[in-house]
Amino acid sequence: MWTRWLAPIVLGGCAQLFGLDETSATTVDAHIDAVIDAVHDAPVDALACVAGDAHAVDPATGACYMFFTTPMTRDGARTVCTGLGAGTVLASVQTASENTVIAGLIGMNVAFLGGTDEVVEGQFRWPDGSLVVLTNWNTGEPNNGAGMFQEDCIVMVGTLGGKWDDRPCAPGPVGTGSYPFVCERD
Repeated sequence: MWTRWLAPIVLGGCAQLFGLDETSATTVDAHIDAVIDAVHDAPVDALACVAGDAHAVDPATGACYMFFTTPMTRDGARTVCTGLGAGTVLASVQTASENTVIAGLIGMNVAFLGGTDEVVEGQFRWPDGSLVVLTNWNTGEPNNGAGMFQEDCIVMVGTLGGKWDDRPCAPGPVGTGSYPFVCERD
């Protein structure tokens, strides 16, 4: 609150030094009021990136990534992500830098990302419906379990430096399909 009173005093006292007139000081004061009001009106946790067992912000995009170590099916993971607030989904990877941030976040774990080819086999899409364009598939992937069972979800494999693999979205006959996961909020 003190900035509302300090800015006009400082600007008024230094008007000649900085070439400001009374109107400039009033404009600056109005701008400060607007910024303060915007901060007060914003939800307390609007920009907080603190959920999950680990979290990181991509310095290039400002996106928040939250890593959860408790294994879940893809649907369970998706429910957790959406429960974190509007705009929070299983992570998508649009750039190499995002892949690097997420790989650093998951460490040596395997984690669900948001990509799936459930609708059209072989056509992976992110949660927003966009096609997966940039890929980081491990050699020989995606491969639907070497043709032995359905693998519709993308996971990132930390032990392979952030390479991707297609895996089942839920447990099936081979007992896989529950993994840690990464949520993203832009």
